[in-house]
Amino acid sequence: MDSDTSKNNADSTQSKKSMRWMPLIASVGGIFALAVLGIVTSSVFKHSLSANRQQIEGSIQDSQTQTQAPPTPDSSIDDLSVSAPSVPSLRLVRSLNELSQVWSVDTYVRGDGRVIVAGGNAEGDIKLWDAPIGKLERILIGHTDVVRTVAVAPSGNRLVSGSGDGIKVWNPQSGELLYSLPSDTGLPVWTVAISPDERTFISGDYDGAITVWDLESGQALYRRYVEMPVWKIAIAPDGESFISANDDGTLIQWNLDSGDIIKEFIGHTSTVRAAAITPDGKTLASGSWDTTIKLWDIESGELIGTLEEHSDRVVTLAISPDGQTLASGSVDRTLKTWDISAQTLIRTLDINTNWVLTVAFDPVEKTLISGGKDQDVKVWN
Repeated sequence: MDSDTSKNNADSTQSKKSMRWMPLIASVGGIFALAVLGIVTSSVFKHSLSANRQQIEGSIQDSQTQTQAPPTPDSSIDDLSVSAPSVPSLRLVRSLNELSQVWSVDTYVRGDGRVIVAGGNAEGDIKLWDAPIGKLERILIGHTDVVRTVAVAPSGNRLVSGSGDGIKVWNPQSGELLYSLPSDTGLPVWTVAISPDERTFISGDYDGAITVWDLESGQALYRRYVEMPVWKIAIAPDGESFISANDDGTLIQWNLDSGDIIKEFIGHTSTVRAAAITPDGKTLASGSWDTTIKLWDIESGELIGTLEEHSDRVVTLAISPDGQTLASGSVDRTLKTWDISAQTLIRTLDINTNWVLTVAFDPVEKTLISGGKDQDVKVWN
């Protein structure tokens, strides 16, 4: 989704690209202690952060009111289709009713083979649905701020969520909250991702911190700073590296074990809000506020294509399990699918009444899930 920050605030952070090392916090207890210490020692700092957060959250409402009225759906949507027999032909099969804006979705397959959709909303809740029948299975309650990001482990045994109040790790099978990692700044965690081996997870936040955590214990293994908002983390399928999508328009590839920078991908002219990697680990897709989607060769770092059909900021991307189809959502209120190899638009699936904030593919049946400000979670098959 598009940020809670004003454009002026985003522009002021884009020039900050210096890297610095932050000492590691050895444990969850250490993080909590630092948070308490920060509150006790500086009420003025707390007041400043609160004012900054109000400014961030207010700006997105201003942006929403300035957006033009949504286009009227008509038969022209079907005219955007192209012949692409290798990609799934998706149609809307179900809408899962929400009572709040949906900021992030992810999917996993339960032990009994049922596909479960996890959706984080503006009320701070995480809802779990049985996607094939649209049944609400469970609600995870604990966050006190917008849930901006959720990630579920491939096994379905762990769910990580990020918000303005920090990070929480859950057992989605039982609904149990396993532990919390409070924010020591009060600024939002915008992205979390779980490694393929489920040993670690990575978070990126508005303060510019990229932290690698032990998934079982919640201990911080290391932290890097880019001194600008980090909007998306995408972990390579082999688990050896990850990509950060940054506010200055760059993407950085990092070695997951050491935290060393491998390379940068430079080509966007504004904030990179979304990133996704194909299952074979060869291609990186990035979506930007410059309205484009770019495709990169991960090995060489070279730009291999630019997709330009969106008319406003691209805020979310997902790649199908077979690596052939890319889905994108935008502030222009459309949900689109693309043929990755041909670098062509397949179809504009949906013209929403509001921004499309999040998309995710079902790992088994090539079902696409979308959500956004129109307060619906939509299932496409």
